[in-house]
Amino acid sequence: VGLCNTLMSNASMMGVDVSKFWPRCYDMTSSTQVESFIEDFRLSTAACLLRRWVEQPQVSFPREAVEVAFTICSRRVADVDHTLDDEHTPSISDAEWEVLHLCSLKKPGRELKPWKTRGGGPGAGAATGAAAAGGGEVNK
Repeated sequence: VGLCNTLMSNASMMGVDVSKFWPRCYDMTSSTQVESFIEDFRLSTAACLLRRWVEQPQVSFPREAVEVAFTICSRRVADVDHTLDDEHTPSISDAEWEVLHLCSLKKPGRELKPWKTRGGGPGAGAATGAAAAGGGEVNK
């Protein structure tokens, strides 16, 4: 956590884009950084699905999932000049995530089962928010 926070504060003071650091790190005790982690996880999922579909034509993903992943990735690389006057929208909507989160990237064509939650709901802690990026919490 200390290294992560130092990296974030120094990057902002030096005018460096934090998203260019690899591997990325997040302070899971900060609600803002948990939200950033979830968004990054979802965007990475869309990019991975699309990359896998392009690089391995024999791989079969649902058409809707490929279209949603393409839309998300296109939005992400859109020219800033064309989007400055647009209303701010999330990088990936909940509806788009609903299409993507059950697609297996390891075994294309196989639909993942929704994860069971252990109660708690929103605000039950950073682990709950981080697990929500993957569709739920890890079963015991």
